[in-house]
Amino acid sequence: MLRTVSNPYWRTSHTTIRPTICIRTASSAALALQEHKQFYVSTPIFYVNSVPHIGHLHSMVIADVLARYRHLRTGRPSFMLTGTDEHGSKVQRAAELTHQSPQELCESVSDRFRVCKILPFITPLPTRRFIIEKELFISSFFHFPSFWLELQISTITTLFALLNPAIIALHNIFGSNTLSENGHIYKGKYEGWYSVSDETYYSSTQVEKKMDPLTGVVKMTSIETNKPVEWIEEENYMFRLSGFQQALIDWLDNNHNALISSQRSDIMHQLKSHDLADLSISRPTSRLSWGIPVPGDPHQIMYVWLDALTNYLTAAGYPFSGKEAALWPTDVHVIGKDIIKFHAIYWPSILMAAGIPLPKHIIAHGHWKIDEEKMSKSVGNVVDPFEAMEEWGVDGVRYYLMRAPGSLWGDSDWAPNRLDEHYRKDLLGQLGNLLARISAPKLWNRLPPGRRSGASILFPPASNTQLEGAKALQDVLRQLPGAFFLLSAEENKGYISIYELDNHMKAFEIPKALKSIFDVLADANRLIQETAPWHDTTTPEDAYQALHLSAESLRISGILLQPFIPTKAGQLLDSLGVAHERRTWAHLGLGQGIGSVVREGGGSLLFPQLRPAKYPPPIGILATWSLPQNRNSIFCASLPSTYHKALCS
Repeated sequence: MLRTVSNPYWRTSHTTIRPTICIRTASSAALALQEHKQFYVSTPIFYVNSVPHIGHLHSMVIADVLARYRHLRTGRPSFMLTGTDEHGSKVQRAAELTHQSPQELCESVSDRFRVCKILPFITPLPTRRFIIEKELFISSFFHFPSFWLELQISTITTLFALLNPAIIALHNIFGSNTLSENGHIYKGKYEGWYSVSDETYYSSTQVEKKMDPLTGVVKMTSIETNKPVEWIEEENYMFRLSGFQQALIDWLDNNHNALISSQRSDIMHQLKSHDLADLSISRPTSRLSWGIPVPGDPHQIMYVWLDALTNYLTAAGYPFSGKEAALWPTDVHVIGKDIIKFHAIYWPSILMAAGIPLPKHIIAHGHWKIDEEKMSKSVGNVVDPFEAMEEWGVDGVRYYLMRAPGSLWGDSDWAPNRLDEHYRKDLLGQLGNLLARISAPKLWNRLPPGRRSGASILFPPASNTQLEGAKALQDVLRQLPGAFFLLSAEENKGYISIYELDNHMKAFEIPKALKSIFDVLADANRLIQETAPWHDTTTPEDAYQALHLSAESLRISGILLQPFIPTKAGQLLDSLGVAHERRTWAHLGLGQGIGSVVREGGGSLLFPQLRPAKYPPPIGILATWSLPQNRNSIFCASLPSTYHKALCS
């Protein structure tokens, strides 16, 4: 929910100045480069006041899927940004509680975020992931190295100075001490309520007294988040957020897909019915010492959210010059719905003030809950992503996070029994079972003479068939992306496309996109079951047709599944002998599998049987977390061999 302050307690000696507002979609230089622009997707910059939980993994997987899919769809590089936010009051206080320095806490917790990020994405993304994978990402990005900190300081200092020419003067850039009439920053005093946990100020109408049921102590808390607040009086630098209210309304009204969230209507209602308060963008060093200093004022530290949000610019090479501008604007910010205000209100306003193009899409996904209560690191009711991957495998968890009802648009309960169901029914029952079926020796014994070459079959292009089930499957496959490579407009006429995977992905309907793929696999399994190619009553030619179409279903599905379950999709395509250069969008059409092979008995075990269910789900505060040590676990079985020694020995 958007928090508004109708009567803020800000005092300033400056006369109110209405900022000059400039909404830019792209500069002329950037427009010239848009044709070659990389797809740029980001996750939140996660706090390191505690270790990661399944909600963090959810954001990471969504962003990773979108980046991989765009690369598959276009063949062009994608750019994915994620990382940790190591500054701010929460980090400083968490360090004090654990008797560590902020730096020590950041090193410890950031390492766990780094491993959490690596494990679900170990199949190399054939894109450029943040200056990434070679330099920053795997080696040190999650603990900001000194040179990254220097880049970030340069970005935020440049942005701060751009918003406030008076600060530039302090650096003798312009040699003037007068505040520009277009200045968006001023210095003001605040008296009111502040939540360290939320890193947010609240008005008196947004807080209430609440008694702790365990201690009986009465505290003031935020009505919205139930987090404790404290009264403070301090002088800070302020951003004139109030001057951008109408511009925000116009932007969201004119770009319906700019904010994709179940809370969009609430945000719009509050924007249109409540006045926005100006935003404090600094904290006094007397209260907070862990952060980036305000340029020219050693007594003030940058607001943690201003620091975090500008990471998106830093990764894109801001201040832009030449080809660096081609990465901006961000195509998609993937966030949790609890931080909509920061990304859909604060961030666009700051970008408008700086004359920087706005992000194209902000996706605010729902929360994962335990017994209908939001997961919270402070409460301790979080699901350990490492334990989840140990139980269901890396791609098993990825699949469920993307397929679970409501996982993107609404809240979902973390339900191990449902994860079991999706694993057994879809991954093991449809995908794994179909590969095992078409490799079964009893099916091969029914094939016509001349169709086998040693222990494998090399398929020709698709041919017509009289099998009722096979014809239905052919029709389905022809409706999938890539079918136009084989079908003329006349042949395609009359087909009703019900599997519009690409349209689902363009609309960020990831669960529907996955369902369309597994509907095809279900049809292929049904064809095998109904045809019974291993039975004496089935003609050899019909057995071959069933095998051929089922193998094509697997091949096409395997290509399309690469963004979602990359490790298992790669293993599937390896089993089918699909060359790496033929795992592209151009090879999705029915009959494009020329050169692929099916081997007798070659169906590798894609998805191991699950161990007996253990409920309740693996939940816990992750202070004692360690990587699994069982080489035979589902987790270890899902890893490429190069990672076994390091992670499962």
